[in-house]
Amino acid sequence: YSVTSGHYFGLSRRYFAAGAPRNDDMKGRVLVFSYDVNEKKLIIKNILTGTQHGEYFGSAITSCDVDGDGDDELIVGAPLWSETGDEGRVYIFHNRYYSYMELSSSIDGTVENGRFGSSVMCLGDIDKDGYQDIAVGAPYENDHGAVFIFNGQQKGLSTTWSQKITGDQFPETLKGFGISISEPRDVDGNGYPDFAVGAFKSSHAVLFRSHSVIHVNIDVDLDDNFKLETNSSSFFIKVCCSYDGIRAPDSIRIIKQLTIDPMEGRAYLQTIRKINGSYHAFDELSYGKTRCERFKILLQENLINVFDPIEIKASIILDTPEIDNQNAESRDNFCYNCPVINKQRSKTEDVIKLPFAVDCGPDDVCRSNITLDVTTNFEGNRYIIGTRQAINVSINVNNYGEGAYQAYLNIFLPIFLTLASVPLNCDEHTKDNGELIVCSIGNPLKDNQTVLLEIDVMVNSDRKQTNLEISVDTQSENINYANSKVNLTIFFDVDVDIAVAGKAQEDLYSYFNDTENALDTMRFDHIYEVRKFGVTSIEQAILKVLIPTHLMDGGNLIDIATINRTELSLPKTIINRHNSFCSNGTIEDHTEFKYDNYSIEKINIKDNFVNVLTDDRTFYVNCSNPLIICTTIYCVLQTPLNLSTVAEIKFTMDLKIKNLRENILEEKDIVYFVSSGHVNISLPEGIVQINNNNSDHVAIGTTFVESPIAKPVAVWIIAFSVVLGIILLIILIIVLVKIGFFNRRKKEELEALKADDNRQDQTLEMNSSTEVLDTN
Repeated sequence: YSVTSGHYFGLSRRYFAAGAPRNDDMKGRVLVFSYDVNEKKLIIKNILTGTQHGEYFGSAITSCDVDGDGDDELIVGAPLWSETGDEGRVYIFHNRYYSYMELSSSIDGTVENGRFGSSVMCLGDIDKDGYQDIAVGAPYENDHGAVFIFNGQQKGLSTTWSQKITGDQFPETLKGFGISISEPRDVDGNGYPDFAVGAFKSSHAVLFRSHSVIHVNIDVDLDDNFKLETNSSSFFIKVCCSYDGIRAPDSIRIIKQLTIDPMEGRAYLQTIRKINGSYHAFDELSYGKTRCERFKILLQENLINVFDPIEIKASIILDTPEIDNQNAESRDNFCYNCPVINKQRSKTEDVIKLPFAVDCGPDDVCRSNITLDVTTNFEGNRYIIGTRQAINVSINVNNYGEGAYQAYLNIFLPIFLTLASVPLNCDEHTKDNGELIVCSIGNPLKDNQTVLLEIDVMVNSDRKQTNLEISVDTQSENINYANSKVNLTIFFDVDVDIAVAGKAQEDLYSYFNDTENALDTMRFDHIYEVRKFGVTSIEQAILKVLIPTHLMDGGNLIDIATINRTELSLPKTIINRHNSFCSNGTIEDHTEFKYDNYSIEKINIKDNFVNVLTDDRTFYVNCSNPLIICTTIYCVLQTPLNLSTVAEIKFTMDLKIKNLRENILEEKDIVYFVSSGHVNISLPEGIVQINNNNSDHVAIGTTFVESPIAKPVAVWIIAFSVVLGIILLIILIIVLVKIGFFNRRKKEELEALKADDNRQDQTLEMNSSTEVLDTN
């Protein structure tokens, strides 16, 4: 559907990419592959998959080195990606360790049904800043269409467009503008690439020609190091301007805009007209030359506010003629001598703040004594990579001298550190190699005053250490400059361990069936599980498994086991599971990174497994046996493993009982089969795992015996038998009760006889008593 090519993994080989937007259940795919000239076949390097069903991932692709590292990035359009409805998205992929492509960033369309990403094109270095740029089309935006220009930079492609061209800005309204974008060509010979854009609904093609790009610089400073007193009436400033650029014109006309004390209005220019709150001074610059001009600034009388500094801002814009867009089809309106300013690499404005010289002793010279104390929330400034907690940097600024006017704290963060949030009274400035945070800490920072500033920094790199440069600047004289600058070293430690465990599906088999007939083959499973411990993430782990497959018998090679199937299971929540695989042979057959070979430790089978095997009856099939030849399986797990993630690799094997019977089992009747595995972290390189009880290697054993194994009685049979026995016992008791089995007749007769004897005795006693009474 779409094709491109580029040097994604270094300049030594060109790779190709092809989009298939309806593949993978309508998620879309992009295949990155190379062509082997010798083998005459295509070799797939990576498979990139979309994130949304029906987003048309891969319908438009292009290759572009947007970060200037020499390797091309792969730009993929998905015009039907939706948040509310067909806004569109563009994905940017770059190589990781020269091994595979990973998502670097993405840019989302903002207009519903705009289909941003319907076309993408690398424009080359259109602004001559050393980084290539791209154009993205959204042909359905606002019923007319639009094309966006995104500039490359050291951190990668900027996610904010530098120029937006819409179809409704032309004299003849265009529709479907941006459905296609041509490759760049310098059609007018000015050294800058030009390109054309199609508008299919209105049947137009529009040629866009690039202007030369210049870098301008403006500086404003006090003339003769003037010190502003409370009784001053005027002072002079000096404004210097210059420009350069590739194929820039010999001269340009500019407008210098001066904004003087806009909040307080305490100063003004008398000789220049004020327009919209700023003074405009027209001038002309020559290529490569710096032009300076002095301006006299007047002060109002009887100033009340002498504590806040007077702010003067100078900016520069081009004085370019207006272009008439009417009748653009009939004549050439392009201005050859009208450059444009690269604002990202230009200094288009400068600001000075002039404080009043007060409270600085009889000599009116402020001598501050500033010291810095910097600490972090980690002991020894050691940060564990992967910890979600941010690095909290606590900065104490102390002034033991006179007031420090215009005191600023400068914090430079390298490119791989990110500020979690910008503190109050601080401004963030982007530099080529990092971020500069400038914080106002007092005007003045008074004597014996302490300022505490805390910043939270996030880590997005795996470096071993980095330095934070922290310093204090002030317009006052700092007599302790050496102690007002600190280089804080932060060390990055890893907390990671990779472990492997294993088990057999069944520990014991008989190679005879129930009728005691010998089997020719026995199928069995060995299962390996790989788990990562610790908070530090990894890029790649490799499991090396040794499986006995052949036996050397004299000069003959006997096939004793075959690997029937290998299953690699990863959680469905992991993205790019296609990059993990298992294969025979060496790692270099499938990947391009270097990997140091290692050998699995000799494992003493008898020490690691509790069994009752006897050596005189057992044939040991393991890789420690010199007669056994093992097959090596490498499982490359390129997906980062989290703490709760388990990669399960299941090997289904067939033991060749027939071949063993003909050669071995005449003297032995037990076969003990053992496979072994070892896991190691391969990327990032140089990681030293933490010391704990998690094992990097494991051996799995399965026993095969000659006699049939008595099958255990099923649990349901035992339960049914118990219940049936209880029921029969109850029935028997009821029957015995019914027939009077529990009635004791003899005992009842004896009890009756005893009762009669007792009655006779009582009668005799009564008769005897009567006789006694009669006698008396």
